[in-house]
Amino acid sequence: MKRPLLILFVSIFTSTSIMANVKIPHVLSSNMVLQRNTETNIWGWADSNESITVTFRGNSHETTTNIQGKWSVKVPTGKAGGPYELSIKGKNRIILENILVGDVWVCSGQSNMEWPLIETNRGSEEVQNANYSEIRLFKVENNAAVEPANDTAPAEWHICSPETAASFSAVGYHFGKNIHLETGVPVGLISSNWGGTIIETWISPETVENDPFMAEWAKDLKDVNIEEIAKKQKEVFNIYQAKLKEVQNPNYHHSYIEEKYDDKEWMAFSQPQVWETQAEWDSFDGIAWYRKKVKIPENFDTEKASIWLARIDDSDITWINEARVGKTYNQYNRVRTYKIPKGLIRKGENTITVRVEDYTGGGGFHGSEREMYITDGTTRIELSGKWKIKKDDTPTPQNPEGISSSVLLPNDYPTLLYNGMINPIIKHAIKGAIWYQGESNADAMPEAKRYEDQMRLLIKDWREKWDNPDLSFYMVQLANYRQENKTPGTNDVWPYLREAQANVALDENVEM
Repeated sequence: MKRPLLILFVSIFTSTSIMANVKIPHVLSSNMVLQRNTETNIWGWADSNESITVTFRGNSHETTTNIQGKWSVKVPTGKAGGPYELSIKGKNRIILENILVGDVWVCSGQSNMEWPLIETNRGSEEVQNANYSEIRLFKVENNAAVEPANDTAPAEWHICSPETAASFSAVGYHFGKNIHLETGVPVGLISSNWGGTIIETWISPETVENDPFMAEWAKDLKDVNIEEIAKKQKEVFNIYQAKLKEVQNPNYHHSYIEEKYDDKEWMAFSQPQVWETQAEWDSFDGIAWYRKKVKIPENFDTEKASIWLARIDDSDITWINEARVGKTYNQYNRVRTYKIPKGLIRKGENTITVRVEDYTGGGGFHGSEREMYITDGTTRIELSGKWKIKKDDTPTPQNPEGISSSVLLPNDYPTLLYNGMINPIIKHAIKGAIWYQGESNADAMPEAKRYEDQMRLLIKDWREKWDNPDLSFYMVQLANYRQENKTPGTNDVWPYLREAQANVALDENVEM
């Protein structure tokens, strides 16, 4: 959900750019699909007051650039078919070839939409057979932008093949394949997604400005000092790397690991749940320590012990009775299970200490209560319930494996991914959008309870921006993958977000 390459691209074109030759955005390229039975925009940049002629399917359309050198024409697309050629002529000529007319879909959301076809069940077999000349794929690179960008990073449309489908969105691919086989028309898929992101970052500045909650959140965005943030990120990364080298040494010691350490002043709350569910931790990304005392009964075989700690977001080092028993680095969704060395655990009281690193999004233990226990293969000692927890002063970077070129994280403010990853394609007419997102708004109850309103705002926003009030919108409801809880508690956030999705699916031209 959370581990995308973090990139911040500077806007390709500014309002004052002057270009000797006609140029067009990357989403307009050979092999593209244009939405059938409508008018779509063909647009770009050239010298100011330059005459531009666009020719498609035997019809020509003329326009003149404005003083900033921008131009745009609406081109009727006609019935599904192709391949066609599209020409753009100003002082130079651009020829786009092998263009199809069919249905175009935007595939957006977080990591479940981002997840590549090759990594799915039977993915290798599907990739091997992914030869569909009338399915075309376009991938928008990650870009968190303060201002609406005019273009994506360098990219182009590709014909669907084993080579191009392998790394493409699996959900998008299967959706497009099914639509194509059922309707017989060409299908264009635009993959614009970023793992671990919240819904608010995908909404336009205009809609954010009219929503009190998001407007208050985004008010400081205009004052962001990119250079100062970049300098601070470098400092944080260097501090973190020095500490990481220290703690990964098997002989690393800290007073929090000691059995005799007094943790009575530490905060206590039930596990597993990400720490953002606690008010004073709701925006914390960093390092935290967990401690728990556990009693081992007389009938427990200490020679065969292992510990299960559910999933930990993102990294952990685990000690029992001051001895290190395991570590996992930057694997937010892997169940932690460590073999306990013989003779380490004892009958009676034992001390478990876990040092957790979180880089972005939710942090701490998550998953099912059934995944937290100590066992000898026969006897099971539950570890869910109250743990002690305390923040560490060491900061963590956005990306622990390299200095990020992204100055802002996509969840820092609303609008960032709309600006960088939706605005550059908004003029390209589409049939609809498919959406798979929600986990990152289910970290805490207030977010989940807002989600229904935010979802409706996003759909309305995109329909207005694409100038299509009937834009089809399909969403995937979050999976009910956790164990049924017959006595729901105050921290059971997941069902509220699932219900929000179900409610929005009742709206016109929205399906789940």
